[in-house]
Amino acid sequence: AEPQGVQLEYMRRYKEQMEAKRMKTVHCAGLAEDDDEEGLRHLCKQFGDVEAIRMDKDGDGKAFALIEFKEYVSARTATSRLGFKVDGKTLVFTESKTLVNAHNYVEQSVHFQSPVFDQQTTQVVFNCHLNPKLAKAKQAAAELFKEPGKEGGAADAEGAPPVAAPEREEKERPFEWAGRSEKDLFREL
Repeated sequence: AEPQGVQLEYMRRYKEQMEAKRMKTVHCAGLAEDDDEEGLRHLCKQFGDVEAIRMDKDGDGKAFALIEFKEYVSARTATSRLGFKVDGKTLVFTESKTLVNAHNYVEQSVHFQSPVFDQQTTQVVFNCHLNPKLAKAKQAAAELFKEPGKEGGAADAEGAPPVAAPEREEKERPFEWAGRSEKDLFREL
């Protein structure tokens, strides 16, 4: 089903916020194996405040970094030139296609809705989930009442001899549950 109403608005805002965060993130290529996060952070401070850095290697084993700036302008300043010569190597900053930590962003944006229980939803919950469990509980209770008592057991903690279970009548009464019925519950709703 397609999102509608509040859900559609939430999805729209989520996409806008993610895109804004992505626009503050740049990709840095041309790093050496021995480059560290501290040195890269110091270099990037020239463009603006850095929010986060992730250093990694691509499929070919070349080192790269994703740098998220606090301001969009800082990211655009870094990508405005073709490259920067640093310690004999050329670092190239381009617009990033992903976030520094996309999984963390997704986890932070998850919001659970409290379930709405109207009469129809409540009826579905009872019919699909609770009725089978309630039937099993009723059956187990009925079996407990039909079970004959144990005779000749051990004495109780006070030393009194065990009491034999009274003999049951041939015809037992049907099990009656003294609690509220589902119909009573729906009438209250």
